[in-house]
Amino acid sequence: GARRATALPPHWAREGNVPMWAREPYRLFFPLGVIAGILGVSLWGLLYGGVLPWYPATAHARIMVAGFMGAFIIGFLGTAFPRLVGAPPCSKPEIGLLAGLWVIAIACHATNRIAAGDVWFAITLVALVHFLGARWMFLAKDVPPPGFPLAALGVFGGTAAAVTMACGALVNFSSFTDKFALLMFYQGLPILPILGVAPFLWPRFFGHPSPHHFEESTSLPEGWKSKAYLALAIGLMMIGTWAWEAAGNIAAAHAARALVVLIWAAFLTPVLRPAARPGSAANALRWAVISIVGGCLLAAAYPGARIGSIHFVLVSGIGLTTLVVGSRVVLGHAGRITEINGKLVWLRWITGLLLFAAATRATVDFVPKVKVSHHLYAMALWIIVSLIWMIRMRRCWAEKDSEE
Repeated sequence: GARRATALPPHWAREGNVPMWAREPYRLFFPLGVIAGILGVSLWGLLYGGVLPWYPATAHARIMVAGFMGAFIIGFLGTAFPRLVGAPPCSKPEIGLLAGLWVIAIACHATNRIAAGDVWFAITLVALVHFLGARWMFLAKDVPPPGFPLAALGVFGGTAAAVTMACGALVNFSSFTDKFALLMFYQGLPILPILGVAPFLWPRFFGHPSPHHFEESTSLPEGWKSKAYLALAIGLMMIGTWAWEAAGNIAAAHAARALVVLIWAAFLTPVLRPAARPGSAANALRWAVISIVGGCLLAAAYPGARIGSIHFVLVSGIGLTTLVVGSRVVLGHAGRITEINGKLVWLRWITGLLLFAAATRATVDFVPKVKVSHHLYAMALWIIVSLIWMIRMRRCWAEKDSEE
């Protein structure tokens, strides 16, 4: 890698010239993601307030995944991955390009230009894969944690799904392909990166050593392959459940997905073990896993109401996990890492409100007559959670840890 570095763009070698928002792009993308999430749920308020002339179901879903989750994925991987492989950070032109592409995609979705939004978000993901992949191939001085290939599988799968969706206006894909692409986008893109990152990061919330932490090495250390194979096996089983659902086996696919998540939680995370350092963050992650498993089982029991049930997976499962991990990233890079430990009233509120929001939204599919009020309740709860998180993190965006 070092011998080939001279063939790469010169700004990669000038880390000191990279501004903090590009070197650590979570500082830009995490706030943008929260804003996108507020925009995504607010479409329902605009609809019921008589302002929006079109039904926002598709736009809402796209913004929550591409906007909220997409921004957190870009911000997290753009910050963590170069460090983990010992490569230079992302440059100002690269992060600026990613931010510009992402904003265009979300703007298209917010104005109901779904096909255009899919095209621009697909380009965003392709650019992200290119920027990070080039660093891994040419400048890596270390191997990533063994769960990160699973995270990469999620990003690659989400990219392929976004490209397929973007081409949908020009190519007549089979019904299976269309459904599988949507499932990989709506669920695979946000879920698989979390499944891959969790074994490396989650033990820290529970006070346990990370089994995915290895000493710096340019070759695969002993024990790395077995952990990577297990993580990839979990990822392939999850992808298999989405393929199974796309083929029409809805109830069985959701039940199988709940089982795979339980296996993952038992063997790759400390969620089912006593915490060496109990705290609100560890409990929030436990509630997130309960929500994912419970949402899948509820969808298996009531396939006709699975859209509402999956909100347990996405809102109080993936959404809660995203904010917990995002809190550690923000506080850690600001030199405030100890603030994520112990009993945290603000995080307890976030956990409870997201569980309530998911339950409120799920009720709509079981009691259709409360659709309008419960859409509005769920919207309000998500906005409150977003504001709580942003207010709690407000002093950290410009702060930098004195130690790497």
